[in-house]
Amino acid sequence: ISRQLSAGILTVETAYNELLRVDGLPRRYPTGVRLLSGAMVSAGFSYLLGAHVRAFVSAGITGLLVMLVMEFLQRKEVLYFVSLALAGVMATVANLAVKWFWPSVQFDLAIIGSIMVLIPGLAITTSVRDALFEDLVSASIRGVEAFGVALSIASGVGSVLTLYLWIGGTLP
Repeated sequence: ISRQLSAGILTVETAYNELLRVDGLPRRYPTGVRLLSGAMVSAGFSYLLGAHVRAFVSAGITGLLVMLVMEFLQRKEVLYFVSLALAGVMATVANLAVKWFWPSVQFDLAIIGSIMVLIPGLAITTSVRDALFEDLVSASIRGVEAFGVALSIASGVGSVLTLYLWIGGTLP
């Protein structure tokens, strides 16, 4: 649409109507598939990082919860960076609950695995690629976006861990 608009093939009004049409199309994958994929990605990353079965299961369950939170907040049209911070909060609270019931779980690997579904791998990769091809404006924009995402996730996880330590909790 943008190429046709810049080439003068489409008018602004036609392009806008086309964007509205595209926005109304059904999603590419059903919600259940996205939720299950999030659980599998979270569990898989925790396993790749050396997690045992308990952390693998914990990361999978909390990854599913993280995806549920993101799905819910997206439907409520909550700001993307706020959604990421709240998903980080959810991942940490859920893993703290699992650790409370199942003390031998590898808490750190479970949290890392469960937030991996939020990491903007494509933005980071394209930022590096753009920098290598000397498209520094695009590289900077994508890099700043990736940094903002990382900051949002870290603020969610860090705020819960700080509060947990402040009220007397201990970390392994």
